[in-house]
Amino acid sequence: MEGIMDAIKSVVIFVLVFRIVRNLFVSSSYVKYFRFLEGIMIVILLMAPVFSWLGEGNGLDRCLEDNWFQMELEWDQRELERIGEQRDEMLANSWKKSQEVETGGE
Repeated sequence: MEGIMDAIKSVVIFVLVFRIVRNLFVSSSYVKYFRFLEGIMIVILLMAPVFSWLGEGNGLDRCLEDNWFQMELEWDQRELERIGEQRDEMLANSWKKSQEVETGGE
């Protein structure tokens, strides 16, 4: 929350200072460039807390790691279930063959 308040404070101060500078050049043909630069700077100032949050490793990286771990865990569980089913099938086939050998020999 503190980061958001700092960002808002920075934007307000920037806008006030930039308006003063822009008013000095009211009759200039560069006013449209000042407005463009002002817009870009406001976007950068507003995105700075988001970028710092992502850069800390708390946000996107951690979320992706958690989701990747969950996907791997689910894949491993499905693989273990499949292997268990194959083992059960092989044991059942082996038992059937041994029964056939025992009954076929009599």
